[in-house]
This record gives sequence, structure tokens and C-alpha cells, in this order.
Amino acid sequence: MISKDTCNMIRYLMIETDFVVTEKFFGQGEAAVTCVSEFAILEVIYFVKHGIPIVFYYDTKYNIGNYWVSALTFRHPDFDHKGTTPIIPIAFLLHTNRSADSHEELFMVLMKKAPSINSPRNAFVSDREKGIEVARNKIFPLIQPAHCWLHFRINAKHALQKMGATKGDIKVVQDDILQLLRSKNIDEYNQIRTERLVKWSIPALKYFQVNLEPDMLKYDCAFIVSQIPDFNPVSGITNNTAESFNAVMKRVIQQQRDVPMDRCILGLLCLDDEYYTHVSRGYNGIGDYRLLEKAHNE
Repeated sequence: MISKDTCNMIRYLMIETDFVVTEKFFGQGEAAVTCVSEFAILEVIYFVKHGIPIVFYYDTKYNIGNYWVSALTFRHPDFDHKGTTPIIPIAFLLHTNRSADSHEELFMVLMKKAPSINSPRNAFVSDREKGIEVARNKIFPLIQPAHCWLHFRINAKHALQKMGATKGDIKVVQDDILQLLRSKNIDEYNQIRTERLVKWSIPALKYFQVNLEPDMLKYDCAFIVSQIPDFNPVSGITNNTAESFNAVMKRVIQQQRDVPMDRCILGLLCLDDEYYTHVSRGYNGIGDYRLLEKAHNE
């Protein structure tokens, strides 16, 4: 439940800051609040305008309070931070419902602020959560979807455990799924499929054909996603970027088990200020973010 005091504080933050963009409070304590980093949106608009493809990562953080926080992030292409491009948060959705409607609320805000996000040059990585999939397809129909390879294997593991499969059988299926995802072309995929899937149980094969294979063939095999920045020929596409940021959120925000939504928003606002400072200092040649020679937005 979201208390009346929390609702009032969030409305106050919406008036006093540019960070809180929309708020919706429903009956029985339901809520959906969107927050957007104005500086990060401008960075993204600049990169897309100049033909630089951006990979967006979207993931949901659990157990912050009696709600979820979904964060949209990207890797800033102009900087190096400890040997890699730094993760920058773009927007947040604080929501008590995991339905597609909640995610649509955030995606519609982003489309109004930066419609160029919806481009086939850009990619959107998630973990195949149904509500996210529906909302992305509706609001960002042109963006290239991609899914975390690790989650395909996790989904298979959970399904096979419910079927009573042994650890050995689960490992075989997970390894075979990874080899299928690594296929460089459809012929190689079909060859691996013919050679390996004959060893699977009928329930495992049916689960794969219905729940995993359609997305793999449409969006996620190496012969489809190898051109996406951040693709790795071994691990493929992962949502590690989003999950790494989730760890940052947890350290900064979650000082207790249940964090009120308004306090969480204040923590996210402070995080946004911190990333803005890192990027601004980086462009001026100081701080932890080292400006790359190939930097685009100077």
C-alpha cells in the first residue's frame, strides 16, 4: 500500500523537480510513477541524431518496498571508466503492478521526450518479462528487441525442475540452448538442433518449442544479434548492464528492508545528480570518466 503522505510527497517532488514526470495513484494503494534524467535523455537524443546506435537495457529491481523499480540504462559511448564504458541511467518506473500498462506509462513518456529512441538502429535488451514485451512492442515497434541469453537458460532450468528433471539433464539442455544461440546462420542452427535435441525428453522439447525457440529464432540467435554493440560471441547478449546498475541502486537506496516510494525517488534523484556530475566532469577532462579519443559529443 502507498500511504497518503507518500502520495503527497511524490506530487510535491513532481512540482519542484524535473525528475518526476508523471504519477498515477489508483484505488487500493496502486501506483505508477515515472522519473526521467533530463541530461541522459539529451545525451541519447544527440547520439541517435548523429547515427550512433544505442543499446538500451531494461530490468526490474525487486524487494525495495511494496513496489518494484524498473530502470532503463545505456552504456555511454564517449567515456571509459575502469576499462569499460560507464552505465548511465535514463529513466525509472516505480510501480505496484507488473502489467504492461505500467511499463507503457514510462515508455510513452520517453517517446514524447525522445521519439528517436524508436529506431531500428537501436536495440532494447530485457529478460522476456511478458508485461515489458507487450509494452515495448506497442510503444517502440521499430526498435530491435533482444533478450538476455542467460535468462533463456534460467527459464529452461526452472521449467525442467518443475518437470522433475535431473541436474544432469538440465545441464545438457542449458548447454544445447547456448550452442543454438551461438549459431552463425540458420543452417548451423538446424544442424545443432537435429544432432542434439533428439536426446531431450518430450516434455523438455515441447517446452522449448513453445516458450523459447520462437523468440530465439526471431530475435536472439547470434546470426541476428551479432551486429548489436556489446554483443559477445561467447556470452552473447546479456542484461548484466541493467543488473549491475540494480546493485548500485540497492547500495544507495536500500538502507532498510522497506523503503517508502518517496524516499526511493529522492535517492534516485541523488543518483541522477551524481551521474550528471561524472559526465560533466568527464567532458571537461577531469574526474573518473575518461573522455575517449573517438568521443562524439564534445
